Amino acid sequence: MAGNASTAIRDAWANAIESTVGTAPLFRFRTGAKPANAAAARSGTILATITCASDWIGASSSGVVTMIGSPTTTAIAAGTVGHWELMDSTGTTCHWQDTIGSGITLDTNIITAIGQNVTITSGAWTMGNA
Repeated sequence: MAGNASTAIRDAWANAIESTVGTAPLFRFRTGAKPANAAAARSGTILATITCASDWIGASSSGVVTMIGSPTTTAIAAGTVGHWELMDSTGTTCHWQDTIGSGITLDTNIITAIGQNVTITSGAWTMGNA
């Protein structure tokens, strides 16, 4: 049976994302399927890496956190984005990963050329009641 958390607990979970991951984290966009879990070896070709600002998500409201701004970078390889990973600022620890469209939306999922602009158009995560 699934449980239910109060809004205060859901906000605390959501607000812990930024404090746990740290400032200036990296979003990497890769080809292929995401690994089995965040601790598994990284897979796929890195197509683009976006470095976020120090304060990269807003405060949680009703268990939902949203990215601040629309960070942009240029692609380092061409291909179809299959998944994203949220890394610490050093790029060594993966804290979260998912498929494109789950939490993160890009201006395009198909990168046709090195140097193409890649922009996160939305980023939001909801802490559920499970």
